[in-house]
Amino acid sequence: HGEDIGVIKFSLDGTLLVSCSEEYVDHRIRTQRALKIWDAFTGTPISTIPGHKFAVANDFSVASSEDSAITFYNVNGSAQSAMFTTSSSIQKLALSSECSRVAAALYDGTVWLWDSSNAELINSFDGFEGSLRRPQLQFSTTGTRLAYSSANGTVKLLDVINGRSVADLECGSGRDLYFVFSGDGSRIASRSCDYGLTLWDSESGELIGAVRDVGDVRYALAFSPDCTHLAAGNDNGRMCLWDIRDIEASSSSSKEQATRIIALALSRDCSRLACGFDNGIVELWETSPTKRRIASHRAHTGRVTALEFGPDGCLFTSGSADIKLWNGEDGTLRATLKAPSGLRAVAVSDSVLAAGWDGGVTLWTVDTLNLIHTFEKHGGIASAVSIAENSALVAAAFRHSRVILLDVLNRTTIATFDIPSWIHTITFLPDNSQL
Repeated sequence: HGEDIGVIKFSLDGTLLVSCSEEYVDHRIRTQRALKIWDAFTGTPISTIPGHKFAVANDFSVASSEDSAITFYNVNGSAQSAMFTTSSSIQKLALSSECSRVAAALYDGTVWLWDSSNAELINSFDGFEGSLRRPQLQFSTTGTRLAYSSANGTVKLLDVINGRSVADLECGSGRDLYFVFSGDGSRIASRSCDYGLTLWDSESGELIGAVRDVGDVRYALAFSPDCTHLAAGNDNGRMCLWDIRDIEASSSSSKEQATRIIALALSRDCSRLACGFDNGIVELWETSPTKRRIASHRAHTGRVTALEFGPDGCLFTSGSADIKLWNGEDGTLRATLKAPSGLRAVAVSDSVLAAGWDGGVTLWTVDTLNLIHTFEKHGGIASAVSIAENSALVAAAFRHSRVILLDVLNRTTIATFDIPSWIHTITFLPDNSQL
């Protein structure tokens, strides 16, 4: 080449190799000057294609641009008849994997998209930001999506089949923004200094997950071939590796859910975590062996004020203006009950569901959800409820006043304990002898 080599790529069958030389201007602006196709077995050159910008399809068809014109070339270096012209000089060029679409980002800030088979312009789009350190224009590996760098840390995602915008991905605000598609085309990963690493669904444009504290890894980003891992690195020798499944599990299902957590509950074997949010959403997470969100429901109209697992983790309950009973394995809803006014605490066993509210405790059967009894006129604001292992006893604490011990079968109050301060949590010992 006689100049620095900026791109090397093998054909899918490994028989061909393409290389591009680049000329540096002011140490930043790069203009590709020549593309060479080689026989990968013998190392002999097959063709040399002139141009300033290049794009290569999977079949090694080449699109080459000079100023505002695009020409297609065959592997042997012969030019095809079709030629595309633009209204401004071309800064970036991209070709879909199966060569059905070609895109060009112009110095005037527009992006043009054509059907390669008939040279028909599908659409043009605004907002290309060419002043970034590494402005990008890239097709997904499936050829159905096109993404390009825009202003204010945004990556614009397009549907190239119908020529419409899918979403604007807010990836960062600095000039170091960089993104890459996964090998199956289903994900986009982006990284920037201020937003860290972000993972997106390329079909819908929705945010899947983010890792904010990634350090100074700005210069390389790559998916593993099976799309389960993501690597990023810098020119100081530092590299980070992430499991994409952990990134997906660390996210909320939507931006709307990024709200304050009010209640948390952990199953006894620590395999499940339940979260209650300020906006009424209840989520169930698996913590072991993998970290993933099992279910997310907009369960309540108001904030989730109470949350608790049963002793074996098969059930959990959440409380707000109503009470929900959930399956602890898959997070499906089992039942809904009207909550007493001023609900503060809930507890569930294999056979009893208990709710502590301002002034009393209400009990139901788990299997039929029939009312067992309501214990009233205990005064104070309820702070905690606990059910004994044999479900025969229930204890409830009321702020700044007392703890009451209840007999479930006989529906009576066995004892009342005055307390000097606010009790936050109560529980029975396994043999039910002490509280």
